[in-house]
Amino acid sequence: MKKFLFSVALLLGGMAVASAQNLTPVEKIGGRLSIIPQTFTVDKQAKAVAFSSEESEGAVETNSFTIFGKGFSVAREFSYNSNLLKEYTLKEYRTPEITVRDTSEYDTTYDILFGLGKYNEVGEIDTFYQLSIDDCIAYIENRSGNIDSTYTDNDGCTYFITRYFSHDGISEKNYPERYYYLKGRKLYNVNIFYENVRYTGDWTSEETDVHYYTSDSEVEHYVGYTNADSDSPTDEFWTILTQTLFNDDDKYEFFVTKRKVEKGETRESDYDDDGINDHKETRYSAKITALEIVSEDGSVLNSIPTGGDIEDFIIYTFNGENYLALFYYGEEDYTQLYRIDKGSSSLQEVAMPAGMKMFPTLARPSDEITIEFEASANNAVRTLSVTDVAGRTVEQRTVAPDATRIAVSARRLHAGTYIFTLTENGKQVDNGKIIVK
Repeated sequence: MKKFLFSVALLLGGMAVASAQNLTPVEKIGGRLSIIPQTFTVDKQAKAVAFSSEESEGAVETNSFTIFGKGFSVAREFSYNSNLLKEYTLKEYRTPEITVRDTSEYDTTYDILFGLGKYNEVGEIDTFYQLSIDDCIAYIENRSGNIDSTYTDNDGCTYFITRYFSHDGISEKNYPERYYYLKGRKLYNVNIFYENVRYTGDWTSEETDVHYYTSDSEVEHYVGYTNADSDSPTDEFWTILTQTLFNDDDKYEFFVTKRKVEKGETRESDYDDDGINDHKETRYSAKITALEIVSEDGSVLNSIPTGGDIEDFIIYTFNGENYLALFYYGEEDYTQLYRIDKGSSSLQEVAMPAGMKMFPTLARPSDEITIEFEASANNAVRTLSVTDVAGRTVEQRTVAPDATRIAVSARRLHAGTYIFTLTENGKQVDNGKIIVK
């Protein structure tokens, strides 16, 4: 892609003196734009796709596809709906028993009347002025910020609560720490100081940090494609739809990662240091559970379980067959490869060699690739060879008998797939594979 952009830059540079009429404007296209290669279309003509997603009413996300043909005329449009998942932290705790240490109360009537400019005919503060609710709210918000709640008791006394006692981010509504109350013509400010908080009451719970960020069926709009059988196997671009990868009908298909909210680890704490845990915190997060192949009519062609969060998707055409590579990142980076069976729209898992460990398995040009393997059982010198998908050897290293690790810079490798082979006395003893983006 960098080479392509550079070439375009040179071309445009050379055309600087050309007439602007050589550029024909096309209508503005909304959403991300990707390409469907002619290999994956029924009419063998490349298509472009604009993809966008937006949240509609409720926790529903609408994914829209617009397919463009020759001249970027609209050839087809369809949409796919998914639901947004609720991720949250469940906080469970015993209700606190709280002791009041001290209380302070101040008559703030003079201050509020002075601020309102309420004077009598002799220039003194008018203590007979009847404060209104709006007068009090304006004064309190100016002094203390937002008012949390307001209520009036049976005696006509109005309370303005500005802060409650809180613990672990949870406010206890039965324990105000600061409030004002209007009684008659006077406004009072009250501050309560608590101590000896003990968490010994009944268990209660509250959901916090609630977010609706993740879809239960997320369309994968960045799926890489590399044709290793072409003259330029290192060229790679991103696609989102295919039409003939899984079958030969007229419908388009796309990949969807399925998620569900799962319970995480529960952490327990003893907040009052009495030797008994009184707080629990559990995070409920969305996790990838499956990968689906979905048709434009919403039908699911195939579904496979996944081993965790998938970082990247790449489709390969390799020796006349198509493969899907899923790259997982976590405690252990690895690649899972599937052969695509077009007749049955199925994905056949391809066994990967387990001896040699390599990371990262999806490398960038700036990365250093680390290869780990067993020491030679025969105390023999070995050879590590790096070959591309065309079988060309691009690098070769001598490996000492006791060596178990070696590093190779990805700067010397073009974008594409590479096989690392370890040989001893002319025989292969281990191998592995990586992809350079």
